Amino acid sequence: MNRRAFIKGSKGTWGEPQTFAMPEGLTQIERIKFDAAQDRLYISGYGPAALKPNGEWGLMGRMVMRIDGFTKGTPKVAWTNAALALDDENMPPKAMSWAGDYIFTAACKPTAGLRGQIYVYSVADGKLVGRISAPTEIAQQTGWVDLSQGILARNLPDGRYVICQEDNFHPKVVLHFWNPKG
Repeated sequence: MNRRAFIKGSKGTWGEPQTFAMPEGLTQIERIKFDAAQDRLYISGYGPAALKPNGEWGLMGRMVMRIDGFTKGTPKVAWTNAALALDDENMPPKAMSWAGDYIFTAACKPTAGLRGQIYVYSVADGKLVGRISAPTEIAQQTGWVDLSQGILARNLPDGRYVICQEDNFHPKVVLHFWNPKG
């Protein structure tokens, strides 16, 4: 795993790349999100406890892990979740986003017969918090999330989250607003 830092005050130059060992329990990295304020790295992929399925085509992997102290000190795995929600074809999610206290994953294909499912995990411990589902009249008019970065979440000042989800059926973006406090 390589890391390359932008040199502050420079005009488009980069520092020398740094190489890090593959985190224990992970054999293939698919997605990376970095929380600079907390110096945390969220990585998804595959490992011995979460094998890559046959026919997999660019999904985010069957596991997510949080690594603390990635740029300062010694990186340490805080938790690993090797039991992500799978779709109706037993495939892992396609896309992942991080915002505030949560990691959001987007199922590529229908889950429990519903399209456009988003699963929410806690950044504190990696455990499943819940699922965001569009109303049936919208969910049945959505297609696959087929972009590797097909979901983007942001934490709003009022505590709600806005989640933008790519949809390739009648090309559009579906906006979800979610309040974890109800």
